[in-house]
Amino acid sequence: MGIDFKISIVKNLFEGTNKVLGFSDYANSVIKLESNQDKQNKLQTLVHEITHIILWNTGYDDLNANEQLIVAFGNVLYQVLKDNNLSEIVESK
Repeated sequence: MGIDFKISIVKNLFEGTNKVLGFSDYANSVIKLESNQDKQNKLQTLVHEITHIILWNTGYDDLNANEQLIVAFGNVLYQVLKDNNLSEIVESK
């Protein structure tokens, strides 16, 4: 969608008053990930946040607000990417 997002690893990540594992800052093009996760959970959280960004950027705000849908879709997408060496792709960059 033409916008580059920076990935930031953050200790004690909060969205408002809620502690979260990941957060997409659309206005500043940043994906924030909680540092207190193992590699596999960080990657899964990254895919989850990318799913939010895809829906937000394509105008599907109603679907983007459906966290149950985001979790389900993101987890399936993560599994597909994991099965096809997502980790190697990310580390080779």
